[in-house]
Amino acid sequence: MRRGNGDGGIFKLSGKRRKPYAVRITTGWTDEGKQQYKYIGYYENKTAAKKALNEYLINPQTIDIVTFADVFENMLKKSDFSPSTERQYKSAFKQLSELHNKNISEIRLDQLETIVERHTPSIQLRLKNTLSNCYKYAMRYDYVSKNLADFLNVKTVKAKERSVFTVQEINNLWKNLGSVRFDDIPLILLYSGLRISELLGLETSDVDLKNKTLNIRSSKTKAGIRVVPIHDKIFPLIEKRYKAANSHFIMVNGKPMTYAQFNMSYWSIKNHTIHETRHTFTTQIQKYDVDKLALKKIIGHATTDITDHYTHRTLEELKAEINKLKY
Repeated sequence: MRRGNGDGGIFKLSGKRRKPYAVRITTGWTDEGKQQYKYIGYYENKTAAKKALNEYLINPQTIDIVTFADVFENMLKKSDFSPSTERQYKSAFKQLSELHNKNISEIRLDQLETIVERHTPSIQLRLKNTLSNCYKYAMRYDYVSKNLADFLNVKTVKAKERSVFTVQEINNLWKNLGSVRFDDIPLILLYSGLRISELLGLETSDVDLKNKTLNIRSSKTKAGIRVVPIHDKIFPLIEKRYKAANSHFIMVNGKPMTYAQFNMSYWSIKNHTIHETRHTFTTQIQKYDVDKLALKKIIGHATTDITDHYTHRTLEELKAEINKLKY
């Protein structure tokens, strides 16, 4: 028997799905006369779908509501993001506060577009990535049938042109070393290829003076978790900081320094950004015929080169490669 208007409906979704039968009810109409729907669940067969719809019509409280906040929290728990990536997603989640208590299956694309369009291109991209991961999780557990984030158009983030430090500029850093607080940090970055976040997160216990290595345990990517050999030129700088016997390699007022603190208060090189130290390292070291796979290991880039699976890069080999760098 055909159901009456507003009593809901059952339809089968296309493609191969574990729960292909969707149940939805009409919640209202737009000014243009278009129906507005609410999805109450997805089911393995039509019988289960009919039962769920009938139970809902008798008592709407029988259907569990899965909110966007529920999905986000569970998505994070079941993911293996780096600490920095997780922080970015949590920041994006705060900017999506309008969605927190909404049923994930009831959120509309136009709602997402309205929220995303308020922000700058870089934040738009972060919001889209966060939403995409949430919807992938929700699709996995059949809370929704499609990833609405795939339909979001975000503005292109214009890449900034990066400037390489000149040899003269680096020589000036050495010449003026000790004149400004934390002026050893740019040199450590320029001779190690570390990301600033990796250096600021480095604990003193991760510094091995005997083997001349830095153990990076927290990074932007999985490939970033690595052991980096200390370049001979900056070993005295590393040794001096190590002997200060702090819990973290770089601290201010007894606490580990954040990126914001360092960038705003202690980065004094006006014509370069912090990130250009890593760009300079990568650009300049390649001029010395450095082994490409060794370089990827040093700077923490993933490699898909099949030969890397059969080539063991010893610490001594990596030390030899990094010490090829000369400014």
